[in-house]
Amino acid sequence: SLLDEAQTGINRVQAVGCMGYSRRPFEIGLELESLLRFYGTPTDEEKNQARVNALVAVSRYVTSLGIGSSLFLANLASVAKSSDSLIRFVGSDSSTYFDSVYVYYPARLESTGRRREKLLSGSLIASPTSRIIIETSLANPIRFQ
Repeated sequence: SLLDEAQTGINRVQAVGCMGYSRRPFEIGLELESLLRFYGTPTDEEKNQARVNALVAVSRYVTSLGIGSSLFLANLASVAKSSDSLIRFVGSDSSTYFDSVYVYYPARLESTGRRREKLLSGSLIASPTSRIIIETSLANPIRFQ
């Protein structure tokens, strides 16, 4: 893994008197739900394919974020919208991108080990040691209706 490779590199430097340890980034999980509005009257099959395209595009975008990268919901909505030509806009109306956005933080006191919080602003600013990921404790963390 990348963590093991980083630790191996650090161990090589120890030979000259330097010491260090590698740690994985603090992971912030993301859960999203939104309504997709379409141009015209597409068939159910076309709507389902557009939802799949939006899901794949959003997942790839979040996965591509590096350590310390922040997430802006307007950018994420743009990625979802541009994933299929049938999508008119993302959200219940043209001013709301996502109907619900939750973030998950590691928490020792929670029974699941994760603390869930509703994201109230239009962005999620990550610290330099954090990484935003798709929440792994849920079967379907990204949902488009």
